[in-house]
Amino acid sequence: MLQGVDLEINQVTSVKDRTPSPCRPFRRERTAVSLPTVLAQGHPHDDLRSSQQCFDDYSSCKIRNMFYDLNIPYIPNDPNTLDILHFLAELGYTTVALSQSISTKVPPNQKPPALPTNIPKSITLLTRLNLTVSDPSQNPRLVALAQSYSLLAIRPTNEKSLTQACNSLDCDIISLDLSVRLPFHFKFKTLSAAISRGVRFEICYGPGVTGSGLEARRNLISNAIALQNKLLVPELLGM
Repeated sequence: MLQGVDLEINQVTSVKDRTPSPCRPFRRERTAVSLPTVLAQGHPHDDLRSSQQCFDDYSSCKIRNMFYDLNIPYIPNDPNTLDILHFLAELGYTTVALSQSISTKVPPNQKPPALPTNIPKSITLLTRLNLTVSDPSQNPRLVALAQSYSLLAIRPTNEKSLTQACNSLDCDIISLDLSVRLPFHFKFKTLSAAISRGVRFEICYGPGVTGSGLEARRNLISNAIALQNKLLVPELLGM
């Protein structure tokens, strides 16, 4: 178990100010939405307004018992989707992001899927695109995609794509699979550039705890510690 890791509650992911869109109901400047997470606890930094916003939002969500799941894999017309949404509503979830994942070059006609109808009234649906990136220049439509989807998550596969994601790519989340041996080291200057832009880091810990083997768990723990040591820890979230 990682020292200072809280396994109980929800943390947040920031969303930035962009042109309003029907698909992006929560995109307001310095707005935060809550997310099921493993949270690396630390002291809030008064000079980082987004960090304080995260802690304030986290505390209020505890009181109201609000839950968010912002990464539900979605296939249009899948009959199981409604069952999942109704189950989440029964558990008290109020906001759900239905996600699509792309690990190759983005198709020219890529757009958010049609959302299911007859969903529980207590749930607000968002759209999310998970995009694996090795060379951002191969996907020049990132800005358009960020405007089309409620959330855009980038998964960098090398140091070059991580650096670009932190410094300039228009995204909400940098998603990291820490269960594998990463081909790069985390650098404070690089990570802090993302934090200053309101981007959040997401730890995908599922592969490390679902029977992927001892090595995956070992990588998850060591990589998470390395990431925490380089980050302002209020900006770390996990999924």
